Amino acid sequence: MPFLIIQSLSREFMQKFMIKHAGLVPLILLSLATTAAHANAKTITPTSSDSSIQYPIQKATKVAYAKDILNRGAETTTVEIRTTGSQWSKLYFSKIALPKGAYIEISNPERTEVSLYGWRDFMRTYPNGSQRTFSPTSISGDTTVIQIVYPQGVTPGDRDSVYLAYYEIKQGDKLKTILGQDERIHAICMKSTNNAFYQRSQAIGLASMEASGTSWSVGNQNLMMTNHHIVSDDDVEFGEVWFNSRADACGASDSAQNVVRIKAGKLITTGQGSDTDYTLFTLDQFDYKNAKIKTLFGGLRIQEKRSAVGETVYIPQHGSGSSVAKIAHTKDGEACKISVVGTKTYYNCDTQSGASGSPVLSQKSNEVVALHRAGSATANNGVSSWFLWEKIKSFMPAGSNVEVLGVGDVVTATVNLKAAPVLVKSVNGNASFETFDGDEMVHFGSAKNGYSTLAVEAKDVVSGNIVQVTYRLALKSACGLGNLAQACASTSAKNLHISYDDADNPNLETNAAITSWIPLKILSSPTATKEQALLMKIVHVHNTGPVAYLVGKKIAKANERVSLSGGASKNPEGKPLTYQWTVPAGIDATVNNSGLTFNAPVLAADTSFTFVIKVTAGTKSSKASHIVTVMKTDNAGEIKPPPLPPVSPPQAIVGGNINTVTTASYGFAYKLDGSKSLRAEKYAWEKLSGPFNLRNADQAIAEAIVGKNQTGESVYQLTVTGKDGKQHQANLKVAAVATSVTISGANAINQGAVVSLLAQANFSGAGGVAAVYSWKVRDMNGVIVLQETQQQLNLSGLAGGKYQATVEASSPHGGRQATAQHAVTVIKKLENKPPIALVAGPRSAEAGAAVMLNAAGSSATGGGTLRYDWKVSPQLPFNANGAKLTFTAPQSTQDTIYTFTVSVMEGNRTAEKTHLVLVHKVAENVCDIPQWEKKSYKGGIEVRVNGRRYISRWFTEPHHIPGSAGWIGAPWKDNGVCK
Repeated sequence: MPFLIIQSLSREFMQKFMIKHAGLVPLILLSLATTAAHANAKTITPTSSDSSIQYPIQKATKVAYAKDILNRGAETTTVEIRTTGSQWSKLYFSKIALPKGAYIEISNPERTEVSLYGWRDFMRTYPNGSQRTFSPTSISGDTTVIQIVYPQGVTPGDRDSVYLAYYEIKQGDKLKTILGQDERIHAICMKSTNNAFYQRSQAIGLASMEASGTSWSVGNQNLMMTNHHIVSDDDVEFGEVWFNSRADACGASDSAQNVVRIKAGKLITTGQGSDTDYTLFTLDQFDYKNAKIKTLFGGLRIQEKRSAVGETVYIPQHGSGSSVAKIAHTKDGEACKISVVGTKTYYNCDTQSGASGSPVLSQKSNEVVALHRAGSATANNGVSSWFLWEKIKSFMPAGSNVEVLGVGDVVTATVNLKAAPVLVKSVNGNASFETFDGDEMVHFGSAKNGYSTLAVEAKDVVSGNIVQVTYRLALKSACGLGNLAQACASTSAKNLHISYDDADNPNLETNAAITSWIPLKILSSPTATKEQALLMKIVHVHNTGPVAYLVGKKIAKANERVSLSGGASKNPEGKPLTYQWTVPAGIDATVNNSGLTFNAPVLAADTSFTFVIKVTAGTKSSKASHIVTVMKTDNAGEIKPPPLPPVSPPQAIVGGNINTVTTASYGFAYKLDGSKSLRAEKYAWEKLSGPFNLRNADQAIAEAIVGKNQTGESVYQLTVTGKDGKQHQANLKVAAVATSVTISGANAINQGAVVSLLAQANFSGAGGVAAVYSWKVRDMNGVIVLQETQQQLNLSGLAGGKYQATVEASSPHGGRQATAQHAVTVIKKLENKPPIALVAGPRSAEAGAAVMLNAAGSSATGGGTLRYDWKVSPQLPFNANGAKLTFTAPQSTQDTIYTFTVSVMEGNRTAEKTHLVLVHKVAENVCDIPQWEKKSYKGGIEVRVNGRRYISRWFTEPHHIPGSAGWIGAPWKDNGVCK
């Protein structure tokens, strides 16, 4: 059955990977029992079985050491780690307790590879305060030399410790994963046939991380790319990248002589594997900048659009554990091609285990079209560049996704600089040197007698500071030792020398231990543009003064002959030393240059005497002291040695309690650090309670294993045993809680107000990495109206209405995730317009009539509440109740117009409206109507009789006399007196 092989070389496969990916263990074990898969795809059609994964079975070998290697009290401790047949080794220190100023040097015996590390390098801690494991850059060959150095002025302490937990070695390759014809060729072989391919191949580097694979330089910034399964957490800082790891010539063996090892820096972002099998990280900023990594090796551009099926590609890579770069560009004699493009891209170029993380480049544009991740029997595949770009572009500085062509063709040299000039490289007689990027070289003298100076940025591991150091460069030729600017007429070979002089560096500390880089162009002739690049790594222990040492017997009997010696004193500059002694009172001593002798006096009590030696070289000097205790003599003349000090019991010391947040995708191992315990010979960890498992219980540093989605609290106890069998215990807790995120902020806000919601995940800051937040705001119809990817959400752009805000918090590695919701009401902003006032009611009324006016038809323009105020002119009594007003029309002898004004108020804005009402005067009763006649009248006729007014109610007969008895009220109505 076909299956994929993720092409990397695992380092702690069974230890770390099985914790993080416990769910994959059955599949992995099954794959291990299967014949090794090949990545030499004959066909280019992916199958459904590509979802099956075989993780790497090639890995570095972990060798336990578990010892404190420090020789306490010694100025220098030297330890060799040797493993016959190893290609390289890498050290892991679980505890380094040294005073500030002491440093560690890691090298091979020949000192062609040397690195210095100071307190800023190894005194790093985890968020819980415990010390981080420190891992220096690897060393080639089967022997690594460790030197722990206390420079002048740095005093060793009784509690100093350098605990080497384990080291890793890489032995010869035994497993090959390509079946059939391997069409990959050494990258150097393409320099003459396709220089474009060769140039881009220089941007790759072998990635030695959690697993071994390939990485490559991205764009024009300090950014590197590899796979998630190569490195996926903050332990990226343990890793390193090997640039310039290529064969020296086409047809040469699989060995590289000019490798540039650069420590990794920080994790920027990482995916989850499969479609998102990527990790973006940085290199150590000091080394990246000063070794001019981008200038020398370049950077690749990620294609931001989809590739096309049938597009031809090539893959520069490191494979099968080989440190030598190769390029795959053909299959079966034809150009490699893409067969499928989705979130993954499939292609038929050859790859081997160890090629994971390689760039897949277009043969046409030389842009990265995929990040190689796995091979199978049917097709190789990688994360498509367009999909990769969508995932990482927010982490890329603007304008950084551009191609940079590196200088390449780099030769290297490690320079262990002493007082005398050091030969760096021999070149032909016509060669010359130039700096990169405008670095200024100053020239003195001539080609016969002179030198050139170059000031570079350097790291002083003693002080922990970045300093400027000036070095002298000179060419030794047939003309003499001269500067680099003036040519010697001779065409014989020249030798480049480098040296240091105090006069050029008056401000440099006298006990500095310096590491720096000097990159130079080597031009084959004065008219050439470039032949090679020379990268020098400078290791310079700068101790310009003498160092005094005084040794001898510390306890003496009466009359015993005692000798002290300062002969071990030294001067790094090689100048002769003079010695001056200070002898305490009561001692009759004989001094002979660096030596001193005396007979111990007879005393009644134990007495200590302090001797001081001062060594001088020129104008510089240093002192050392030594105490000799002369014991008293009893009555019998017996010398009684001082009693032995009591043996102090051991003391168990553990780090602080560990509080963490569980993850959903993998478990995690948390260090239980008892390495700071005192006088401990044996360690025994025990879980007293709780759900979390315990690992490495017999080590100073054990591990608590918190599984995925596992919560609770476990209590662990460390028991340490001293030399005398006494024991001491100390406890600590490990607590894991479920992921959560909370939202703080108002539930009601005014439209347009600058108001925000703030999300806070309980796992933000875990591992030193902030959480990633994603907001979505929906209106009452469920429509998304606002999205944001910041921790704080600005609500000022929302219109009036009700909304539901949802935040999703996740860790950059994707292992932790939580959501929360928050209801928000946005109060509509009041418009800056007055309300609209309206009044309804009659326009006229008869005297005595009840009249009502109503302003309820008025409207608020800002959605607020209205208030009302009524006035009338001329004045009359009225009743006002909000929008309504009522009054009784007064009686008057003349018609009167009343003006009613209502003020309608909304907030501080007011509108007015007037309404006129005409009140009629009281009518006079004038007898201007006909006299009644004795005849018939139809209804509604008004007549007068005897000074009164009558009106017919209906049809009347002649005998119906108005006002007559018997007819009152019908059919005539009496309307009163008539004047």
